[in-house]
Amino acid sequence: MTYRFAVPSRRLGAEFDPLFDAVFPARPARDARPTSWVPAAHAVEAADRYVVSLDLPGVPAEKVRVVAEQGRLRVSGERPAPTLEGTPQLVERHHGTFERTFRLPASVEVGKIEAAAADGVLTITLPKRDPAIARTIEIKGA
Repeated sequence: MTYRFAVPSRRLGAEFDPLFDAVFPARPARDARPTSWVPAAHAVEAADRYVVSLDLPGVPAEKVRVVAEQGRLRVSGERPAPTLEGTPQLVERHHGTFERTFRLPASVEVGKIEAAAADGVLTITLPKRDPAIARTIEIKGA
């Protein structure tokens, strides 16, 4: 026996949307609650280093923490809520705390990691260790 499940068409859903919008109107922007957010990141590898960049517009450098431990790079911080006068009409910017964690490659020289912030972008430079240089070991005879 074959069972067929009815799947509502997209058109049917589109016809009901205005009905639900009329019965359950959207909450005003002033009732918006801060949500967790994740800053966008970009990572590249060069011959001698890795570079990780995170978009952090509006986040003061003193509110950002970068920690490298146990093979992980953790970037955390907080973007303060906007302090504008008046009743919000549109709220799309996230504020509150954030955290990103990246696995560190074994080749990273953890003691030499550097971070800098400019124009709303945090750039973390992760230098690679010098590759082991092969050398021939002389065997001394007795």
